[in-house]
Amino acid sequence: PYVTTAGLEFYAGAPLITPDGYHIGTLCVLDYSPRTPSGDVLNRLSDLASMVVDELELRRENAQRKKTEAALRRSQEKYKSLFEGAGDAILVHDLEGRITDANAQAAALFGRARDDWTDVRISDLYPPDLRDVHRQMMTHMRQGSDYEVIAEFTGAEDERFWGQLSATPVEVGHKTIVRCR
Repeated sequence: PYVTTAGLEFYAGAPLITPDGYHIGTLCVLDYSPRTPSGDVLNRLSDLASMVVDELELRRENAQRKKTEAALRRSQEKYKSLFEGAGDAILVHDLEGRITDANAQAAALFGRARDDWTDVRISDLYPPDLRDVHRQMMTHMRQGSDYEVIAEFTGAEDERFWGQLSATPVEVGHKTIVRCR
């Protein structure tokens, strides 16, 4: 109706259709002079409509990505706050026993620098004569069971001390990690 009441003599439009099949509008060309567009011109108009939809999809995806990243940052901050603020020493390791994270309390307890856990395995924290305790714990972890034990551990300079260990397997994504405290 706008075309005929505004005195326009030419209208060509290409629908804007999202990848989900939603019709969200039309990209159109208007003119006060009559025209007969060629097939090539109509194809270019259709291509432009596709580009407009692509740009709108990119903007939507970017907005969603920003929301997801903000939620991830909040989640990481909450995790870090809980992890570092816990009164207990906490270690995180995989089912092969490689320690992937340790809070400041664990670093102090085991006499290691905060970032000095590369290549450390949970079995390294037990005295050599008590490595069976570690194997029992790992068997429970692989079965998805919690494990709790009072055992002797090895700290800095092979200093031995007693402690209570509570280990819980936790699914993160498609991977199981173990939280020890």
